[in-house]
Amino acid sequence: MSKALIDNASLTAIQRIFGQITVFNPDTRTSDLLALENLINAILFYDEIICIDNYKDKYREERKKLFPFIKFIDPDKYGLNSLDLIAKNEARKNRPIIRGGEFVNDDFYQFIESLKMNIVCTWDLSSSVYYLTMKMLGQPNTSEYEKYSNLSTAIFNELSEVKTQKNGYFNKDVVLYSSTGERITKNDMEKANKKRSRGLGGISKQLEMFIASLNWITYKTIYYTLAAKNLWADTFLHPIRQNYQLNWITKSNIYGGDFTSKIVQLINNNINKDLVQVFDNGRNISERMNLPIFSVWIMDKIDDVRVIIEFAFELRNDPAIRDFRNQIKELRNFYDDNNLSGANKKIHSINRMLEKASFNILNKYNISHNQGSSILPVIKIINSITNFTPIPNIPEIDLRLKLPEIKLRNTFGIMYRNIVEDIIVLERAGRYYDKLTSKYNFDMSRYVEPKTEDPQFRNHESDWKIPM
Repeated sequence: MSKALIDNASLTAIQRIFGQITVFNPDTRTSDLLALENLINAILFYDEIICIDNYKDKYREERKKLFPFIKFIDPDKYGLNSLDLIAKNEARKNRPIIRGGEFVNDDFYQFIESLKMNIVCTWDLSSSVYYLTMKMLGQPNTSEYEKYSNLSTAIFNELSEVKTQKNGYFNKDVVLYSSTGERITKNDMEKANKKRSRGLGGISKQLEMFIASLNWITYKTIYYTLAAKNLWADTFLHPIRQNYQLNWITKSNIYGGDFTSKIVQLINNNINKDLVQVFDNGRNISERMNLPIFSVWIMDKIDDVRVIIEFAFELRNDPAIRDFRNQIKELRNFYDDNNLSGANKKIHSINRMLEKASFNILNKYNISHNQGSSILPVIKIINSITNFTPIPNIPEIDLRLKLPEIKLRNTFGIMYRNIVEDIIVLERAGRYYDKLTSKYNFDMSRYVEPKTEDPQFRNHESDWKIPM
């Protein structure tokens, strides 16, 4: 049985789309729609969708009623509690460091770089004290500005989970250095703040929340990756977490650096070059699939986005969808059962069948519009290494008793898509995009536009701004 593990952040995004949660920032829309597309893919191509039931009691039952087709797993009953501590300990190792106005520690630098977010922090004057403030290098009303707004909002949205989760890793601490390497201490900033002496008084609220959001992304991504490994499922994380996941698994030696660079190259290939590509590297296999944006195709058939999930379940029974689902499952089963013996020959055989099934899907479900076609490349990565290094397994438990319907497997998988490129493709969907976002419940009273910094003045000092 193939299983897709979806996170609660994705379900919250879908509730925003359906108008069930008030939204204070319109820039959340596109990343929310990518989370919806992930759920539709899980419905179409997996036997079962599971979610870890770690919400606070007053929110749990309502969520289950809203998503009755998802199997919610109690972490207490499935032996997953130790994963939370492991994830927190790993997240604590990634303490953010800002030097000269930029994040410089490897994890967050690589993550921000992968999103192509040109961020700079400067000391800006407020109430006679300079506060470290996060800005985008660029100009308002440009495509770069819109992309930054979408991505930063997706990161800030991580904190919406804090009030609903039973536990988590919420930390605003950061290490600060000037561009010359001088440590800026919390004690010095507190003194300047009290004196109101136009000194360096601390970190702005916005930057604090951004740092806390990065820590939450780290913690949750690690937790769900470990959970997927121990539940033998494929992760369908919120797209912003999917991008961090690729950085983390490289650091954890789950995949080699060369394999990860191939993933990035594979996702960035011309989508018209190949319908399906599969390559393997030792005990890792990756398949790149060009898929239509099913949410766009469905919105061509319906008028209300709130019934899109019901329509997806009807679409699941289509022969073309069923064939593609079976081919993906066969590849996964082969790696589970054959220990890679004779893998190359079998991969080529399955690859041909996948390519045929993908061609049928694209022909049937792709929609062309004024801005082009609605096609997104998706990477599925299968790993058959039983132990993460240096991440330990959860304590030994009798999973056969806990999960009688699941055949024990040695592999787990992740789904990866490039959120930066996907945002561009999705926003070009024109009237379909408008239909998908028509039920949002907006309250703009608290909306604040992201701050910007003109690149030509980045290192200029003024009475109201000091470069870090």
